[in-house]
Amino acid sequence: MKQAARPYSQSCRQVQADLTRLLLLQAARDLLVNETEAGRFTLDAVALRAGASRATVFNLFGGKSGLLHALVDELSTRAGLMNVDALLTQTDAHQALRDYVQAFADFYQTERTLLKKLRACAALDKDFALLLDVREDKRSAGLTYLVQRLQGTPLNRRPTASQRLLAAKLKALLVLEVFESLAGGNSSLNAVAPTVISMVEAVLESS
Repeated sequence: MKQAARPYSQSCRQVQADLTRLLLLQAARDLLVNETEAGRFTLDAVALRAGASRATVFNLFGGKSGLLHALVDELSTRAGLMNVDALLTQTDAHQALRDYVQAFADFYQTERTLLKKLRACAALDKDFALLLDVREDKRSAGLTYLVQRLQGTPLNRRPTASQRLLAAKLKALLVLEVFESLAGGNSSLNAVAPTVISMVEAVLESS
């Protein structure tokens, strides 16, 4: 009779898989930051840098778009953006908005170069681009929810067309390009967060 796998053996395999996953994500990050052309970012290159096989990358991530998506998740987790509900649902809606803007400013400052490389990858990988679109939809939903809170709308009501439009305007102010334009060549991106917050509040007041 075949013996069941011992718990500690299963645990060791999981630890090894988790470690390999981290090494592959770090290798992907390093390649994207240091490679000048997004087209040279390949699974073979990531696997080689991490000391793993191409098959291992497929087993853990399901392909290139899955690897890139996992990398975005890892970046967002470290920036605190995966728990955005905690930002948007805090008692003071205006403070929620300010904290939300600051979180993106800090994220952009820390991951500025890598985010640009990920955009370049999205232009070459349709599946990854679709995954990023889903994230953008979630950001739109979060901002629409926040607009409803700021306007005192009962949250069990569907957002109006004007509220969705206002959320879209706020979202347009929270892209990397706006922070870079305001920062110019002299300021850090998180240093211009107060300016972006003022712009966002001005849009809200004029609505």
